[in-house]
Amino acid sequence: MNIDCEIIRDLLPLYADGVCSDRSRTLVEEHLSGCTACRELYEKMTDKTGLAPTKPDGERVFRRLMLQLTAAAAALAAIICCAVINLAGALDGGRASAFSFAATLGYILFFGAFTFLTRRWRPFVRFSLIFSLLTSASSIFCLICRLTDSGGFLSLIPGAISAVSFYGFRYFLDWTPTYALASVISLIWLGYALLCRRKLRHMTGG
Repeated sequence: MNIDCEIIRDLLPLYADGVCSDRSRTLVEEHLSGCTACRELYEKMTDKTGLAPTKPDGERVFRRLMLQLTAAAAALAAIICCAVINLAGALDGGRASAFSFAATLGYILFFGAFTFLTRRWRPFVRFSLIFSLLTSASSIFCLICRLTDSGGFLSLIPGAISAVSFYGFRYFLDWTPTYALASVISLIWLGYALLCRRKLRHMTGG
């Protein structure tokens, strides 16, 4: 077996999986056309694995990427719509309607979907992390203000994010348990966003 055969046999697993470069693929195919021993080895390899050389499907990868981005954009639009639905009721501060309750459930669901769909893209992970941090801080701040009967009018400003986001819970809860539940949910969001950032840093090495 000459040196060319040794190199080709090292490349055969990559060639069979379809993950080698175009130049390596051409080199392997040219060698297999004239080397019976290497060709027989390749045929045995593909018979065992059931694999055949395939080129990376760039069009399929692009379609999948666009589908994920479209779904993420739709989830973000739904988040905004749910917040707008709750805005007037949160400013009024009264009991929420069933419609607002549904909007809050949708808000939670769509934010979770957005965070999951964009977990591999650093800018979106950073956005989810920052927003989760703001929501957690807002919910916890308002909960402390309610428990200590402090803050007054000024508490409405930092509490606006939590109040609007989770106003639908006022359908069956008072403000204090609403902020408590919002704090729990926000901290779960924050924990997941931190986990996504950690995994992303591990994958990219930075």
